[in-house]
Amino acid sequence: MSFYLLLNLMLISGCIFSFTLRITNKRFTLLTAKSELAMNHFLLAIAVAMSIGITNLPEKTFFKPFSRSEIRQTISRNVSQLSYAGQARPTSENIRIDKPRNMTHFCTILISLALLISFFYFLKLLRDYLVLNKILKNSFLIKRIGSCRILMNESIRIPFSYFGFNTAYTVLPSSMQTDPDQIKISTLHELQHHRQGDTKLIWGIQLLKIFNAWNPAIHLWSKQISIIQEFACDEALLGQKKISWQAYARCLFQVAQSARSHEDALVCATGLIFMTEGKTLKWRIEKMKTKNKAWNASFIRAALVTLGVVTMSGLALAAKDIASSRTITRDEALALATTSNQGAGILVTINDSVMKELNHFVGTPEGRKFFKESLERMKSHEPVINPKITKHNVPSELKAIPLIESGYQNLRQDSFSAHGAGLWMFIKSTANNYGMKVSGNVDERLNVEKETDAAMRYLKKNYKLFNSWELSTLAYNCGESAVSKAIEKTGKKDVWSLIDSGVTNDNNYIPKLMAAILIMKNPQLLD
Repeated sequence: MSFYLLLNLMLISGCIFSFTLRITNKRFTLLTAKSELAMNHFLLAIAVAMSIGITNLPEKTFFKPFSRSEIRQTISRNVSQLSYAGQARPTSENIRIDKPRNMTHFCTILISLALLISFFYFLKLLRDYLVLNKILKNSFLIKRIGSCRILMNESIRIPFSYFGFNTAYTVLPSSMQTDPDQIKISTLHELQHHRQGDTKLIWGIQLLKIFNAWNPAIHLWSKQISIIQEFACDEALLGQKKISWQAYARCLFQVAQSARSHEDALVCATGLIFMTEGKTLKWRIEKMKTKNKAWNASFIRAALVTLGVVTMSGLALAAKDIASSRTITRDEALALATTSNQGAGILVTINDSVMKELNHFVGTPEGRKFFKESLERMKSHEPVINPKITKHNVPSELKAIPLIESGYQNLRQDSFSAHGAGLWMFIKSTANNYGMKVSGNVDERLNVEKETDAAMRYLKKNYKLFNSWELSTLAYNCGESAVSKAIEKTGKKDVWSLIDSGVTNDNNYIPKLMAAILIMKNPQLLD
């Protein structure tokens, strides 16, 4: 999943969690506004960091080959290990090559619309930035408090805070000059926004809004954070006991009256203009008056933070798997098989078992990566393998066998003497039967030319025995004796009937081979 899509999902989950926390806190007063604000800052940072981190997680291990043993008990479990999760994941995408044209157009329209919305929001932000700079330019300095400049302006009616280029600004309307208490309270309020970092955070939020302007979650979450910022300011100022809640409420009411005839707040600024609507203003004043003490215990904060992080992490990981996976539909597979079977020596059959294996292979990023690398390795061995196929007059589809046996890795035998080696995963006894030396430091199963020639002779012998390439490959996997006994027991020579009867050691080998043949002939499935 791309960083952009994951980020938007994290913004949605963070917004939902923030609203849930706000409703809960309003009902039970678990946290102070300061703690709730800090938690929202943390969750916002987590949403961005998690999107970056999960997008760049290392890929899961996809393949670890297991060779056939001499008793053929563990045959082809190598491919059963191909999918990290062991099950095909539900997905929401179709393979790229077979997306309907109208779906492609629909996606293009959505992307274009999202870009257009982002562009218009950027223009709004640019406009506000220019307006703010004009206001600052036309304001006069009345006081300096540290790095903050207190300004007055005749054109504004509502005080606001703004941070730009390492300088903090608090701008007050000139109309307040006749009311010293209102100037004092407004100044303290706006300075508190600077102390809380609200005027710096807003730039980060605006940046997220530019790139995700189409997503209502970032706008709702931003508004939610602005509300909590106001409560945190109220809480801090009243906690200092420099002003009474009655005087504070009176100041808010006067600002609210001015806001009725004033334009919307500038998106780059924060301040008293927020939460001046009738219902929210009443809620704000009632909270000042009641002064309910928050529980605010450390374990509550830790529990809520943990819950938020775990929820967002789980959702992000699940979304990454779902969005980065894809499903090939049965109709798509049938269409590909129809094309691939033209002039083929081994016809690909599409059924439930093959579909399951096909989506195991191409349904995850790890699976696609493994098969891409395997096909690249196959190309390097084709100068040796193709002449052998021609020499023995066998179907070229047999080249798919090493894809599921070894991933076209010329592997040495592991510590288990009964396991195979090479591209074609010959066990020692079969290798000796077909003229390959396996003794001491000599292992001719690693000689690609010799092992390929032996594989062609072995498969051709099985074909002559069963008069079917499907049964030949099945015998390659579990042995001629096992296939002969299965035919004798069931009275059938159809490979799928034998598989359905369950008399073979591995019922998934042929479906895996069919899926590998389809991928080999249609490598665009891995794009």
